[in-house]
Amino acid sequence: MRTIKQLTAVKQFKTLSAAFLVGILMTFNASAALVEFKNISGVWVDDEPDAAVTGEGTSQIRWGNSTTQSGYDFVAGADTSVTVPPSPSAAFALGDFTHLNFPVSPPSLESVTLSVTLDILIDGIAAGASTFLYNFTHFETPNNGNPCAAGGAQPCPDLVSFSVSDASDSFLIGGVNYTVNILGFSTDGGTTITDSFLTLENQSNTATLFANVTTSNVSEPSLLALIGIVLAGVGFRKRMQR
Repeated sequence: MRTIKQLTAVKQFKTLSAAFLVGILMTFNASAALVEFKNISGVWVDDEPDAAVTGEGTSQIRWGNSTTQSGYDFVAGADTSVTVPPSPSAAFALGDFTHLNFPVSPPSLESVTLSVTLDILIDGIAAGASTFLYNFTHFETPNNGNPCAAGGAQPCPDLVSFSVSDASDSFLIGGVNYTVNILGFSTDGGTTITDSFLTLENQSNTATLFANVTTSNVSEPSLLALIGIVLAGVGFRKRMQR
C-alpha cells in the first residue's frame, strides 16, 4: 500500500509530465517568431580573369584602364527583421548591388562571386553567422552592336546574370525549422525580382538583393517519439513507487 508521501510524489510527477507534454505541443505549434538579421556584409571573390580585375576581397571591384573603368559595388543593408508565420515571410533587403557601366577595352570582367555574411537571431536566440555565395556572370557587350548582343538599344547595355551557390540556409530552434531563401535582385523595390538584368551604358545601375524566410515544424514522428519518452518515464516512475 502506498504512503501519502508516495502518492504525492506520483501526483507531482504526473503534473510535471503533463506540463512537459503541453510544452512539446506548444513548441510544434509555435506562435509568430521574430527573425533578425544583423551585421550584414559582402565582398567580391574569385573574379575571372583575375589579371583584369582589381579590388578582390573588398566590396568594390574595378576593371578597364587608367582613363575609364567599370565596376561592381555592394553596399550592405541595415539590420532588419521579419516575422514568421506567415510563411514565406515578407521579402527583405540584404543590400544594394551596383554596376558602374562605362566604356572599357578588353580584358573585362567575365565572372565573380559575391560572398554575403550575416548574423541571424530567432526570438533573440543566436542561430549563428551564415554566408551566401552569388555567382555573377558578366556579358560586356559591344556598345555599337546592331542589333545589340543582349538586347536593348545603342549604346548597347551589358547583361549581368547571377546564380545562387547556397540557395538556402536552415536553423532548427524550438522544434521549428527556419530557412532563409535568396529570391534575387530587384530594380523596382521588390515588386519584380529576377536573376538577371540589363545595365545601361554610361551610368550606374543599382538593384537590391532580396531574401525571405520560410518555416516548417519538425516531423510528426519526432513529436511522437518525444511523447513516448515522457509516457515511458511516467510508467517507470509508477513501478518505482510500488
